[in-house]
Amino acid sequence: MAWRLLPCGWRPLFLVVLGLVLAEVHGSGDGAASLPRLFPAEVRTLRRIADKMGISRWNFSIDPCNSGSNSSYGQTLNCDCSFYNHTFCHVTNISLGGQNFTGELPPEFADFPNLLQLDLSRSLLHGGVPDQWARMKLQGLSLMGNNLSGLFPMALTKITTLTNLSIEGNNFYGPVPSEIGHLTQMEKLILSTNEFSGPLPAALARLTNLTDLRISSNKFSGRVPVFLGKLTKLIKLQIEGSLLEGPIPTGFSKLINLSDLRISDLRGRGSVFPDLSGLVSMKTIILRNCSISGSIPSYIGNMENLKHLDLTFNKLTGEIPVSFANMGSVDYIYLTGNSLTGSIPEWILKRNKIAGYMAPEYAMRGYLTDKADVYSFGVVALEIVSGKSTIPASGILQAINQQLISSSRPSRRQGGIRTSSTHRRPLHQIPRSALASFSWALPLICWCCLRCAEQLGCQCWESKETAVARHWGAPYPIEEVEKEK
Repeated sequence: MAWRLLPCGWRPLFLVVLGLVLAEVHGSGDGAASLPRLFPAEVRTLRRIADKMGISRWNFSIDPCNSGSNSSYGQTLNCDCSFYNHTFCHVTNISLGGQNFTGELPPEFADFPNLLQLDLSRSLLHGGVPDQWARMKLQGLSLMGNNLSGLFPMALTKITTLTNLSIEGNNFYGPVPSEIGHLTQMEKLILSTNEFSGPLPAALARLTNLTDLRISSNKFSGRVPVFLGKLTKLIKLQIEGSLLEGPIPTGFSKLINLSDLRISDLRGRGSVFPDLSGLVSMKTIILRNCSISGSIPSYIGNMENLKHLDLTFNKLTGEIPVSFANMGSVDYIYLTGNSLTGSIPEWILKRNKIAGYMAPEYAMRGYLTDKADVYSFGVVALEIVSGKSTIPASGILQAINQQLISSSRPSRRQGGIRTSSTHRRPLHQIPRSALASFSWALPLICWCCLRCAEQLGCQCWESKETAVARHWGAPYPIEEVEKEK
């Protein structure tokens, strides 16, 4: 009927326009009518993004959503081709993590109306988050491990469809805005390793669907918020090294779904051991340097799923609970830096699931000291690089000395590892704060291991050559290390 209403002179023009529209939508070439194709506007958007980010692998001579014939996209692009009777596609997932991209975040990502998942993690992207992203309908966004900076991106607080957000490992700073409370569908929120400051906003309490919250390694102020105890769906909670103050709120006892709790380096006054008796699903408990006093609760030993327990550098007293013998699944127990008394329970010695080395001091005296614990750590660190064959301890020491002498920092070594007591600071005098973080030790251990592997190939020392550790001293004087921080 509409065709008849058109004037005769307009009908040829109408046919031409219709043909152009169909050509734009369907494209040209063999099989175009039988295979679903990405909307042309989204193809153009992909081209612009590829140009800005330097993505050379994408082959636009073939439809991006036809993964069967276009392997250049690999796993970087997913489409939903159910539109218009399975003839058209929308981009739903873009995964470009670990590609070492440079430049800024392209605002064009907001031009994909059906984009649900976006992964731009582990690259060298800088700048901020474009304001245009506020209109996106994302469910998952990962920007972790870049060089992004600026205040908390307000555009992200407007993507109310988000269930998973990670901006970990960037240079964002300033307060976390109260607008974050708009993200009520959020299940996983990772803000760790930035420069966020100020108190945590009370609006976080609105995110009642959270199962995973990580805010470690920031510069927050104030106490650990009481409202975190209201997020009862939490399975993982990490608050390590965030400059928050104690005590640990009593409301944490209500987080009955927790399986991973990590809190460390709380400032301010301490507290007694928090009540975790109802948290029967716990697999990891790290309460390190939290100024916790009193005895270790016996119920910890009844946590059947517990794999990792770290209570180091607190003010704990008393003996190791007898109930710890029931911990059949535990792999690691760390109790260093407390004031515990008594001898090591017999069940620990029999089971000996704690990997590594125990100082001979225990066999002679029946107890361990901080000095012996650090001594044992040195042996374990050396044994990490164990190979197939063995060589005497003296050989390894000679090789390490040679490598240290020939290193790029001879002025710091002055003859390699110091074996003379007049040039080596006793290990028990190393500041406890340094031992707590091991931020200085780990790079040195890795450096020595790499040097040994380079010099010796697959050879190594006997795992029980404890004489190695008797001559092991800090390769750097600790005063020099502290100057470098």
